[in-house]
Order: sequence, then structure tokens, then C-alpha cells
Amino acid sequence: MRIISLNANGIRAAARKGVFDWLDRQNADLVCIQETKAQRHQLEDPVFSPPGYHVYYHDAQKKVIAAWPSTVATNRTGCSTALDGM
Repeated sequence: MRIISLNANGIRAAARKGVFDWLDRQNADLVCIQETKAQRHQLEDPVFSPPGYHVYYHDAQKKVIAAWPSTVATNRTGCSTALDGM
């Protein structure tokens, strides 16, 4: 199993710089993206749901200093249950 953990420092900016093309070439089974600096409603564009992956978003409850510490988990295999929180 190949797992990637990525601090995006802004997922929308990372997408413009080609992070999803790079991730596609990595052939990862699970990708965890931290520091998205975005809320779910800001990630409705299909670029944020890459083909072949099941995407789960968890938003921060509030803005902390200058970042939204949100997490995105994507995986190719899917799962029967995705849980929000700890």
C-alpha cells in the first residue's frame, strides 16, 4: 500500500500549480492532504475529486490564525465508512 501525506499550504493554489497531476503519477492508494485552507463548498470543482479516488473532506470548525487546518483523505479502494472527527 502506498500512502502520501501532503501539506498543501492551500489546496486551490496547489491545484493551479499541478499537484493533482503530480499525485496521479504517484499511484498512491491513500492521500492525506492537510492545510487545505478551504471549506467543502469551495472545493466543488471536479479537479478536487480526482477520477478513480473516493474523496472525504473534513473542515476546520473555525479559522486558526491564518490557516484553515482542514484535511482531505482520498483513496482508490473506497471504504465502507468515513468518520468525521476523532
